[in-house]
Amino acid sequence: MTASLDLFLLPLNRTDNLDVYSPVSVLGSPPPRRAGRGRSFDRLIVHLTFEGAVTPTPQERSKYLSFLVKTYYKASGSATAAMRGAAESLNKELLIWNREHSDKKGQLVGLLSMAVIKERRLYLLQSGPVYACLVQPDRTQYFHDEFTAGRGLGLGKATSVRFYQASLYSSDVLLLSSQYPDIWTDEYLHQVRKSTLRNTFKYLFPESIHSLDAVYIKMRTGNGQMKVMSWESVQKKIVGAKVPSGSLLDESRANFPRKLTDETVLTKTKTPGVPEEAVVKTSPKADKTKEERDKPKVFQDTVLPVTAAISRATKETLQHAIRSLTTLMKRMLPDESLFTIPSSVMLLVAMAVPIIVVVIASVVYFQRGKGALYEQNFINAQETAQQAMALDDPLVVREKWRSALEYVNSAEYYKITDESKVLREYINSALDELDIVKRVDYLPAIEERFPEKTVITKMVVADDGDLYLLNGTEGNVFHAIYTGQGYSLDKNFFCGPVTAYVVVGPLVDITLLPKGNDLDSAILGLDKEGNIIGCNPGNDAPYIEKLGIPDVGWGVSTNLTVDNTNLYVLDTEKNAVWIYWSTAGYKSTPTPFFGESSPNLNDAVDMVVHDGDLFVLHQNGIITKCTFSQINASPSYCEDPALITDPRPGYDRSATMDDSVFSKIQLLPPPDASIYLLDSQQNTMFHFSLRLRYLDRLMPKEPLKGNPATAFAVSTTRMIYLALGDQVYYAPLPW
Repeated sequence: MTASLDLFLLPLNRTDNLDVYSPVSVLGSPPPRRAGRGRSFDRLIVHLTFEGAVTPTPQERSKYLSFLVKTYYKASGSATAAMRGAAESLNKELLIWNREHSDKKGQLVGLLSMAVIKERRLYLLQSGPVYACLVQPDRTQYFHDEFTAGRGLGLGKATSVRFYQASLYSSDVLLLSSQYPDIWTDEYLHQVRKSTLRNTFKYLFPESIHSLDAVYIKMRTGNGQMKVMSWESVQKKIVGAKVPSGSLLDESRANFPRKLTDETVLTKTKTPGVPEEAVVKTSPKADKTKEERDKPKVFQDTVLPVTAAISRATKETLQHAIRSLTTLMKRMLPDESLFTIPSSVMLLVAMAVPIIVVVIASVVYFQRGKGALYEQNFINAQETAQQAMALDDPLVVREKWRSALEYVNSAEYYKITDESKVLREYINSALDELDIVKRVDYLPAIEERFPEKTVITKMVVADDGDLYLLNGTEGNVFHAIYTGQGYSLDKNFFCGPVTAYVVVGPLVDITLLPKGNDLDSAILGLDKEGNIIGCNPGNDAPYIEKLGIPDVGWGVSTNLTVDNTNLYVLDTEKNAVWIYWSTAGYKSTPTPFFGESSPNLNDAVDMVVHDGDLFVLHQNGIITKCTFSQINASPSYCEDPALITDPRPGYDRSATMDDSVFSKIQLLPPPDASIYLLDSQQNTMFHFSLRLRYLDRLMPKEPLKGNPATAFAVSTTRMIYLALGDQVYYAPLPW
């Protein structure tokens, strides 16, 4: 295997101001000899903490960590599928424990982070209110979502997880933590990334932090090794041993005080090989601890000989330079009696010349250094691509191509060349063929600026091409008109919170209404209290109504959709889907989609309906498919989870798709009835048949500027739309 990243793990734990040197919340593991298919190159890091009235023993914590690692490496398939399976297994274990110990006060809740590193790619799973951040030279990526964090593991049958992905480079720092201190700002974390390992604890755990459980992971170019270290061992190694220069435990700066304190005095002490006037000694106070007294001794024994040697060498160099420069200029000039230059000027020239030489040498060094790094990563990319072409196993081939692409990313971090562009295009073509990918050339759809803090969370497209966009921040809707050269915002359109005989709050979802509907509206909006508003361009008086109240009352309505003129409303609090038949009107009491038995909908985030078939998308990216029935002898039934049929070589039916986590779902109506799912983190749309057979996926041809995707839409006129916060793009749908 070509050069990969070495991982250095440092668990960090402080409990009630006490630093714990051997925390039992972290376990790092390379792949075992006998790993499941697709696990051979995976390195796993697990960070597991607990909250609740009951605290597991260290032995129990160790057992749970080992259980997660074994479960992960036994699984086959994608990394996210294996991580999800491990999290679900642990959830079952903790749920059993809580039920068996229900007589005790409180419950045991697991807060889990799982990080998988495949060469230079990070796959991250989180369950519960945990945090992660990836500190890189040019940015810091934060991985946390308070709205979808969930409560953790062990509280119910459903396992709430979320996934993230990122590229990794040498010198990156990954932090996994159960809390996130306010002091960890961007600037602060970049100082941590640049600091030595010994200073890491001081930076991450200042005295203001009383309790925290985290793990610090440092990346270094190497051959894929992983090393877990304790803070205690790091201290011993740094203080008592010599460490190779440039290594992670480089002590060259860790032991050097930034400046001399007021207690520092100059004395004349004979030190072999060092001028007497260059020695510094610190006078310790009587009340200082042994550790405090040792610090000046390290400074005296380590820094001063180096400083003195540098001073002496500099002095001798300047004197020699002055003499040489004087002799040279006397020989060059015809009349040395006319040439008298003050010594101060000669000194200035002598000092300037070596500085200029050093500057020029530094520029050359950094240019060549970057060139060398580019060349090494580019060669690694070529070698990995050649390995991919020589292999037969589709799963291994895919991983090799992905690794080659990561090496190209690393090479182009230093510079972009025609050769790197060609290689990137070749690798992307190979991956696209394997994964049935169609590239999309997006263009900005709306040049006008939206109001500040706008985040588009839902889009629907009318048959005439008009675009309706839900602003998740304020709960109002924008209307954009197609002009032939993009879209223009309709300044006169209103649809959103309104106070009338029915108070409509911020809208949580919108759906397109069929033409000629009784509401004379183009779209229908819903708030969380079950109130609806029908809006139409040019109509100043929107339709406002309160939906009929279910027999069990309203919980929290989160989504709505229309199928054959009937309205479906998702109520996550009541774990129900309500059907409002168009023949009875929206004021009538709704019919529950499910009978006595229903799937868990508490974590549902989106839904669509086609001819009575309900597709519910959950927070963890899993789909539940249900078919409606009003026959008592044959009630509504569900496939939970619904399995995706993947026709690609090396794949089979599964509840997940590669390493993707779906966040939005949309139904494309006939004649090309099918389902689209959005992977927000990759700005990618996945296309499936109504039987959930994978057809293809749509990926941007070039990276899009903005945040991860927040909404998408596909029109019957074969146009696709993608929103990244307040940036909206569109493109023709590829054939």
